[in-house]
Amino acid sequence: MADMTEIMVGPIRLRDLGKLRRQFEVAANSSFSYLEPRYRSQVIKDNNLPRLIVAWVRPDRLLLAAMKDGVLLGYIIGSVERPSANIYWLYVDPASRGQNVGLRLLAAFRRHAEKLGARNLVLATYDHQPYYARQGFKTVDKKTLHGKPMDIMALRIASNE
Repeated sequence: MADMTEIMVGPIRLRDLGKLRRQFEVAANSSFSYLEPRYRSQVIKDNNLPRLIVAWVRPDRLLLAAMKDGVLLGYIIGSVERPSANIYWLYVDPASRGQNVGLRLLAAFRRHAEKLGARNLVLATYDHQPYYARQGFKTVDKKTLHGKPMDIMALRIASNE
C-alpha cells in the first residue's frame, strides 16, 4: 500500500523548535562541516533554543519546516530585509533527500518572503551552486566568509510593480 502521509511544509510550530535545534546541531557537524571547527562551534552556540524562540516571534524572520508524521525532515531559516530575503540555512535530513523536500522548503520560503515584500532571495553557498542555479539563482558576488570562499547567489522573485 502506498504511503498516504503527506509532507507538510510551513512555519515551524513553537513545540517543534527543539527538534529544529537538535537537527541544526547535527547539520552543522555534518553538512556544514566545511566550516572551521571554532566557527562551527560558535554557530551552534549562537543558534541555541532561546535564540531560535526569539527568531520565531520576530516578524522579519522565517523559520519553515518540512514535517511528516511529527518528524522534522528539514528546515529553512532566513530573514526579510526589504527588498531582499536572506536564506541563512537550508537543510534536509539525508534520509529525506531525493523527495523534493528542499524544493518545497525553497518554494514556501519564496511565498512567505513575497508576502512580506521581498523582491529577491539571497544566499551564500560553499558547495551547492549547481543546485541553486537549477532553481534560477545566479552568482552575483564571491566572498570569503568565515574563512571559506562562498558564492553569493540571488534570485529575483517579484517585479517592482
